[in-house]
Amino acid sequence: MMSGTAEGDSVVAGMVKKLEKEFTPVKLEVIPAYGDPNGSHVTINVVSDAFEGKRPVQRQQLVYKVFQRRAVPECGGAGVSGVGWGA
Repeated sequence: MMSGTAEGDSVVAGMVKKLEKEFTPVKLEVIPAYGDPNGSHVTINVVSDAFEGKRPVQRQQLVYKVFQRRAVPECGGAGVSGVGWGA
């Protein structure tokens, strides 16, 4: 279900945990830029029934909201490139 390097307490691993908890995704990829699991830029691809009936920008906003609840530096360079719903 998860893609990318997400070992231990890396930024990517933390993001994956938060996204899985929030959306119970059918598909989830958190891909760090330059292969650095603690880097400041990631691409997020997530498919979840939670996005059903939402416009693309609303889907992106839901994902960004997961990381805006607390002041977390890990979302500074997140690019939500694929957010969808359905199995």
